[in-house]
Amino acid sequence: MFMGTLAKMLQYVKYINIVYPPKITMMFEAQNKVNKTENSTSFVKKIEDNIKGSFYNAPLPGTFGHYQAHSSFASNFLQSLITLGAIAFLIVLLEVLTRLTSKSSKVHKVLASVLEILKWNLFLIMFCGMYGDIIFFSSLEFRTSTFDDLTSSISFTICILVNVLALLVLIRLVQVNLNLKSSRRNRIAKNHQTQSMQDAVEKWKNYKPFFEAYKNYTFSQQSFMLFFIIRVSLFYSIVAYLQEYPKVQVILINILSVGIILYLAIARPFTKVVNTLNQVVFECTLFAFNACVLILTFYDDDTAHDFKKRESIGNVMMVINMVAGIVSMLFICLKLLVMLKELYQDWRKSKRQKNSKGGSVNRRLDKLEITVDNSLATSGQILMTNSTLNNSQMTLTNDLTVSNLEQSTIQTPYGQNTRPHRLMALPAQQTGDRISKRKCY
Repeated sequence: MFMGTLAKMLQYVKYINIVYPPKITMMFEAQNKVNKTENSTSFVKKIEDNIKGSFYNAPLPGTFGHYQAHSSFASNFLQSLITLGAIAFLIVLLEVLTRLTSKSSKVHKVLASVLEILKWNLFLIMFCGMYGDIIFFSSLEFRTSTFDDLTSSISFTICILVNVLALLVLIRLVQVNLNLKSSRRNRIAKNHQTQSMQDAVEKWKNYKPFFEAYKNYTFSQQSFMLFFIIRVSLFYSIVAYLQEYPKVQVILINILSVGIILYLAIARPFTKVVNTLNQVVFECTLFAFNACVLILTFYDDDTAHDFKKRESIGNVMMVINMVAGIVSMLFICLKLLVMLKELYQDWRKSKRQKNSKGGSVNRRLDKLEITVDNSLATSGQILMTNSTLNNSQMTLTNDLTVSNLEQSTIQTPYGQNTRPHRLMALPAQQTGDRISKRKCY
């Protein structure tokens, strides 16, 4: 979700109204064309295109009109609405099936596990990745909406409802992090989970995307998702609402990039190093691209000198765009390897625990053989284990041979003495006659 959101930012820079090199302009137009014609021959895509075409579409100014952006929020956000609707439908379906099945059945446990993933973890992951689109498409809707057209009114209503949902999710995100912050006050040590912290994690288990992947030592670490959403929302707001001030747009965007990089370097919010490295590298890549855009604002004339400079900067931007795609694939593969390693380690750990439990049971069932010398004990005075002995029946032996036993537990009249006592194996007298041999379990 993070990489997808950041990769989109590389494309949305095209809406900043500056003179780009011809190569970069062609790249932006090619990306725009691919986004509009992707899977256009599929049946679902044709239905989406028909629905989009039915909504009111007003002409847009500047670069928005140049790249043929649709003014209707419902039309632009249709695919995301379908995705969220499908997840919501699965949640309702699994909720019903879970209630109909017996709680003791395996089917119920499987359904409950899948429901926990979908409600609301997967839904929140998908929705939090859409904040940028919500901000940007809402700005286009607010510019062109008209209540004289029915479809425009419907689109405006959907826009308001989605924005309300985004606000509610943001409020819940703040609520979860503040609750975790208050439960963290009783922490005794850095690696100690107090009962209050465990209760808070259990309380918000359906909102794991808000806190699970991040360190919980400080509020700044725990709240990375909140800072990321704010950062994304500010970026898209700058692009959407400050179109008439391109230099201000580029300066503010670079300030945001520097701020988030410093935050990642200082706070290091992710629990896994690979996630921190991934986020820092991708943010640095995005900052390098935005820095090139900032330099282009100073070469905005049509002179030959400026043209050559723009060409050189355009070549660098092409390389950065290619590196961003390669970095994304490399980190996806790296995270996959890390995940497989963790699964293997968990499997080995569970296997060792299972074997240790089985071994402890087998050790308790080992046989105990005791040989008592004839000159020291009678058949009525044989030493027994796992039984209660009276003081009058206890006999000291000087010659005792023990096999298959390292530790024993002795019962006393005053209760069970659970402290292990090691019995030393002494050689039996060669002149003594064996009178008995018993196996005790």
